[in-house]
Amino acid sequence: MLSKKIVVLTPVKNEAWILPLFCKSASIWADYIVIADQGSTDSSREIVKEFSKVALIENDSLDLDENYRDKILLEKAREIAGTNAILFRLDADEILTPNFESTEWDEIKQSPAGTFWRFKWLQLYPGFAYYWENNTAFGVFVDDGREYNGHGIIHSREIFPRTEEDEEHIASEIQLLHFQFVDWARMQSKHRYYQCFEHITFPTKSAIEIFRKYHWMYNSDLPHTSVLNSWMEGYDRLGIDLKDISFEEEFWWDKKVDEYLATYSPKCFRHFETYKPSKLLFAKGKNVFDVLLLAYLESTKRIYNRKKGILRKIVRKIDHVLQFKFHI
Repeated sequence: MLSKKIVVLTPVKNEAWILPLFCKSASIWADYIVIADQGSTDSSREIVKEFSKVALIENDSLDLDENYRDKILLEKAREIAGTNAILFRLDADEILTPNFESTEWDEIKQSPAGTFWRFKWLQLYPGFAYYWENNTAFGVFVDDGREYNGHGIIHSREIFPRTEEDEEHIASEIQLLHFQFVDWARMQSKHRYYQCFEHITFPTKSAIEIFRKYHWMYNSDLPHTSVLNSWMEGYDRLGIDLKDISFEEEFWWDKKVDEYLATYSPKCFRHFETYKPSKLLFAKGKNVFDVLLLAYLESTKRIYNRKKGILRKIVRKIDHVLQFKFHI
């Protein structure tokens, strides 16, 4: 019996900072890497063309639409490998730990059609010395040819919703290294964009709820677990430096936020973090109340994210009052 092909499905928009590292690592174990590029204006397209296993397709969405994005990724994967492939759904800033010869890797490759696998999701801190574990992330679906029906336009990572009949495993040996927080400024820029996008897309959603959603990582309760030397050394033996990423000073998300402000007017986003905190007092369209609200949210984000404590209870009570009495 022929072995199933391994196909990586990855969306990209201006990911030149990490794409060489991602493509090098995924090329070791994948048969194909399908990348859907959404109008990158950096060198992303040129980078991926240097890798023979990459199939580059166009994502012509004007804005974020994960339903469409994953649909075209899946269609291309099936065009290349049929409906009998092992599909890895990874973002460009996610890299597997280098234990590809483990028994668990064999288990994944031998899984029957319709099987799901999830990985422990390890968030790397700036500096690469520590990480914290953030639950699990969907990673693998062994294709059984089922029809794609969509799942949401934002933060809908799984290609298919899992049914009660589907088998699911959580990997214990192979883990998923997430590089999003290595570049903290980049993460902040992306989350400012997400806040504006959610407000436009879901206008009835509370501004406070949206703010808290994109500041959960400011939490003194998060553990600092040391990164294993075996991860770095394992990739070193493969000729790959896990720290080989590029730090940028400007991000396309900030330009997109400027476009939103010009299109919808700054007043539309008066309750949102559209600028860096240092520029908060000078933000257009914000009155004194708006500035005070954002200053309150900014100054209480660490308290809000604690697991317990009297201050946490007070902050959450204030949030509740602001949301339901003042409709913020």
